[in-house]
Amino acid sequence: METFGERIDYLVRKLGGKTKAAKELNISTEQIRRWIKEVSDPAFSKMHLLCKLTNSSLDWLAGDTKERAPK
Repeated sequence: METFGERIDYLVRKLGGKTKAAKELNISTEQIRRWIKEVSDPAFSKMHLLCKLTNSSLDWLAGDTKERAPK
């Protein structure tokens, strides 16, 4: 199973990379790197926005389901 950091990385790549994701989320690329390395956790609002921008499921990001797309 994928780790939380791997799922974040997948969504960031889906969005167009760390620089674009940082701009869309109004955070630094360093913060995204910290999420991917699992050094820090994103705020719920940032996880929600990242999922919304990539049409992905919050449940999938949290590791609660294997379905990436929201139902």
